[in-house]
Order: sequence, then C-alpha cells, then structure tokens
Amino acid sequence: MRPRASWLRGYPLSDLRHREILGLRVVPGASAACARSAPRARPFLRGRGFPRLNRTVAFVQLSALSVPALRLVANSLIRQGQLDRNPVVEMKALLKRVRNATETEVEVREAWSRDEAEILLDLAWEHEQAFAPLLEILFGTGMRRGEALGLKWQDVDFDARKLLIRRSINSQGQSTPKTGRARRVVLSERLVEMLFDLLGERQRQRISEGWPETPEWIFCNQRGGASEPRNVSRVWERVRRRAESQGVRKLALH
Repeated sequence: MRPRASWLRGYPLSDLRHREILGLRVVPGASAACARSAPRARPFLRGRGFPRLNRTVAFVQLSALSVPALRLVANSLIRQGQLDRNPVVEMKALLKRVRNATETEVEVREAWSRDEAEILLDLAWEHEQAFAPLLEILFGTGMRRGEALGLKWQDVDFDARKLLIRRSINSQGQSTPKTGRARRVVLSERLVEMLFDLLGERQRQRISEGWPETPEWIFCNQRGGASEPRNVSRVWERVRRRAESQGVRKLALH
C-alpha cells in the first residue's frame, strides 16, 4: 500500500478510512494534474477576480482529481455529525463553470445501435426479468437511471401517455433530478402497455407477499421499497457482460 502523505498526520480525522482516502486518492499526482489544467482554468478565474490565482488554479484541478474521494470523506463526517452539509456540491458547481467557460466544444457521447439495444433488452427479459422493465424505460425515454428509480405510480398518466419526472434516487438517497426541475416525457404505446402489465404484477405481488398495499415505487425491491442503485448496478453488469460476449460495446448506462 502506498504510504499516506505526511501532512495528513496532524489533522484530527476521526477514522483511518479518511486518511486512506485522502492519502491514496487525493494527494498523489495532484501537482502534475494542476499543471495540466492551468491553461484552461486560469483565464476563467482571472476574469472573475479570484485572489492568489496560482493557488486557486491548483485548488480547482485538485478538486477535479479528488471529488469522488472528498465526497466519501464529507459524507462520512456528516454521518458522524461533524459536518452539516457536503461542501463538495459547491466544488462540483465551480468545476462545471470552469469547464463550460473554457471548452470550445462538447464531448459527443457514444450510444448503442438499435441492434445492440435489442440484444441488451432480449438478454434482460430472458435472464433478469425484474430488471427488464427498468431497462425498457431507460432506452425508451432517455431518462437517467436515478430518475427512473425515483418514479412512483402517481407519476404515470396512462391516458395522456406521459411520465412526470420530479425526483431521483442515488447512492446517497432521494434527491431532485439532476437539472433541478421537473419534466414530463412521452411514452410509446409499448411502454404504456408494459407499465400497465407491471402495475398488475405489483398488485399480484401485494397479495402473494402480504404487503399492506401496492408499492408506491414503480421499480421497487423485493420488499416493496425503493430499489438500491448498487443492487441495480449489479444486475446491469450481469446483463452487460452477457451482451459483451455477443459483440455489444461496453458503454455506460446513463
């Protein structure tokens, strides 16, 4: 294991995991990364009157390098009552502003072809039937995975063939959609029929499982509650690996 940075030893971090995260993921390589980002970040920061420009540029690049690690540390401190909120949220907003102000073009995301999507859906229905309706919604509407997990039956308008997206579920729990705004998406006839069938299945599950009522979450877990994103990720990986053996590209599920 790579040794932790010496400057961390004087800080009153409350458990060893904090030190491991910072020492192994934040500190190594930060100086080189700062140098790489300086040409992009400096014009943006200078135009906005940031003091100590070189240190600020270094901070911005260090933040980009370490956001996932710092998020883990901050969330741990929140659970222990040592922080009231996660400051990494504000850090991410600053990094996004730097990116948007300095880039000259946006990155184009790769997407699966129609044939690849059909293979993924066929494999999901064959091997992971509880997961398949979620994948159908993701492919059919383009919504984010967390937004789909946050859907409740009250968000479905079967007559108008629309879904209302107003919440999201991620590893930290329930939150608002990434855009911060609610929106509606139109459903195809196929998706409306699938959701109607799924609602009937949930009502049958209520009886067989002895639930007091039909679960409010469309894509609920085996106990009728909201699904855990990490469990969904595990199922998706099984589907993805099967599809990869059939030539489907290894792309991220949005």
